[in-house]
Amino acid sequence: IRDRLGSVTIIYALLVGLVQTNPKVVLAYSSVSKMGLMTALLGLGLANPALAPALLTGLVLFAAHHGLAKGALFLGVGVAHASTARWVVPALAIPALVLAGAPFTSGALAKQLLEAPLRELQGVWATAMPVILILAAIGTTLLMARFLTLMARQSKHPANAASWIAAPWLLLLGLILSLPFLSLYALPSIIAAWPLAVGALLVLIWLAWLPRWSRRLPGIIPAGDILKPLLNCRRWLWPHLAMAGHRASTGVRQAILGMRRPLRPQAGWTLAMEDRLNRWPLAGVLLLYIGASLWLLTRLVT
Repeated sequence: IRDRLGSVTIIYALLVGLVQTNPKVVLAYSSVSKMGLMTALLGLGLANPALAPALLTGLVLFAAHHGLAKGALFLGVGVAHASTARWVVPALAIPALVLAGAPFTSGALAKQLLEAPLRELQGVWATAMPVILILAAIGTTLLMARFLTLMARQSKHPANAASWIAAPWLLLLGLILSLPFLSLYALPSIIAAWPLAVGALLVLIWLAWLPRWSRRLPGIIPAGDILKPLLNCRRWLWPHLAMAGHRASTGVRQAILGMRRPLRPQAGWTLAMEDRLNRWPLAGVLLLYIGASLWLLTRLVT
């Protein structure tokens, strides 16, 4: 169950993070996605003991890589808001590219070490997990593009502080860049970073196209745990559900009214109950839910 929950967390966090308006919140959802990836891989390691040693090695390097890169990103936000130096925001692209798995970085190396044992998987995960890794890499690229865009917008009026406060942060960036070369593993080829190129291409297409409905997406899902965004979405989702319920109940009412004359002596109380339910939009929603549940039950039984 760990691998399934982790896989769902990867996609959920990526989608929610893309519509956030706070750069730190975008980074937080990126961390949630990465933790979901680690959980899924840990579950696969527990389910396949023969692959556990290789997966554990990749997970340890992945955790170190993520901790350093994400720490540099969070610290960079504070440095950008406190320093008047204009080069801070462009320098944030370094840990962002490392986190997205750019060539010759610890991100590309960690991805290579994680993909190697997955080739030995059997069954549905042999196909699903590589696809999930690709989607996670593309999604991370989109999240980092979103993060850098927000930073470029929000750092126009930083506080008046000296530029030397960025010195520890620069040392951390140097450590991140040297990490893959300090390891004993061979770096993957540039071709292995093609998901990063796909994510960058999607960003360019989006900026060139920029549909009108996309302007309403930022902020549509508030920050929070998995329950808070879902509960807050009720303001957008409930009118659509109420309309669907009203249409469903209206259809049932019209069907019953078509049989009103021949069934009036026997079904007068049912018509009265139906008239009462027709005034309650939730009845239609419950009708749709019950129908979908029965359909799903029949699929599971057969």
